[in-house]
Amino acid sequence: MGELSNRYERAWAAAATRDAPLEDFYNEACVMFDPFCEAWVGRDRVRDLWDMWAVAVPDFHAERVHCESDDGNYLTTILAITGTFTGPLKGPKGMIAPTGKRFEITVVDVHEFDDQGRFLFTRAFMDVHSFMRQLGVDPSEYLDAYDPEVYVREARAKQAEIWRAGSLPGR
Repeated sequence: MGELSNRYERAWAAAATRDAPLEDFYNEACVMFDPFCEAWVGRDRVRDLWDMWAVAVPDFHAERVHCESDDGNYLTTILAITGTFTGPLKGPKGMIAPTGKRFEITVVDVHEFDDQGRFLFTRAFMDVHSFMRQLGVDPSEYLDAYDPEVYVREARAKQAEIWRAGSLPGR
């Protein structure tokens, strides 16, 4: 568990620095399934995700509560995340205006790493309704567009396109 856990910690620290070299931590065809708005496919889109959160929640803080690995390519983490919603945030139906509200949520992430120890898949789980209520936003205005089956199917199709475009290492 040690090496995957250490890579995970270094990736979070790198992502907090907006000009961090994510290629050290993310496979070119990585997929991050974000339960809040969409699947982010490809390393450039992961950078967009990190940038979005840095703008929306400048005081974003994640504390690792628990971490467990299969000693292979999988890592599961439980995070306590806090912050203040002071910038625009992309939601399932478009941008959500900042409310200045603080939030505290628990997120469970399940990660798969490629053969070089880079993130390949990340699926995040959280109570989106509670999160949105803490932001001061009515979940019903934003979440009826969310269909998990469509979301996963589209993300897998995008990832397959990236793999077909070139021979990528690690998968």
